[in-house]
Amino acid sequence: MKKILIILLVLLQVGLYAKLFKYTDSRGVHYVDSLSKVPKRSKDRVRGVSTKFLKTGIKDIDRFRKIISSKGVYYKELQNQKLALIAWATLMVNANFKYLMNELSAIESIDTKVKKRYKRRKLAKKLARYFNILENEWPRVYKKINFKTSGDKEIDDLRENYKKVRTTSQNISQRISLVEKWSVKFNKHPKADMKKVKKRLKGLNELFDTPKPDMEKLIKYLDKTISIFEKEFNKWVILKI
Repeated sequence: MKKILIILLVLLQVGLYAKLFKYTDSRGVHYVDSLSKVPKRSKDRVRGVSTKFLKTGIKDIDRFRKIISSKGVYYKELQNQKLALIAWATLMVNANFKYLMNELSAIESIDTKVKKRYKRRKLAKKLARYFNILENEWPRVYKKINFKTSGDKEIDDLRENYKKVRTTSQNISQRISLVEKWSVKFNKHPKADMKKVKKRLKGLNELFDTPKPDMEKLIKYLDKTISIFEKEFNKWVILKI
């Protein structure tokens, strides 16, 4: 029971899409939030996991992902594992994550026609390592391929990049204008929570329309507003990619 509570605490601390690493040793299964905390002797048995399972929508890929996540290594269906890895890596490369071409080529070159037991066990571990590599990359790919466009490039650039490019006194006026423009689009969706949208806009304008705005507070409120709008937007806007 104590061990379960510790694992749950770790999951809560790292957040929805944070990286977690899971490894096994003679004492059982362990969860850590950094690879540096994994003992060297267990490096070949470590894998990244997410606190939320993000489906690919392809049955065999998701089935093997769940098996590997649960067991660490799966010694059966080696050829099918390889095919699932190829399909998964191809999906990511086609989503413009070209740096995974090396992994895709390496997976395609794997020979699964081995008969000796020790070689098959070694092969299973190799396939599991590739599943772990792709698992660690998947949340970013998932976010990209499930991105719902607003139909306005400037608004979409803001949504995708506001965390990468920090809000400053130089760009804050433009960002507030884009948020106001974005809010208009919610009116087209009758189920959108317009009360919440208008409340955030009112708070934003009150903070901004003063002789000397508190920039730190304003920036924090703006970024939070974009995050809230994004969640609301994804509830009701039809996927247009």
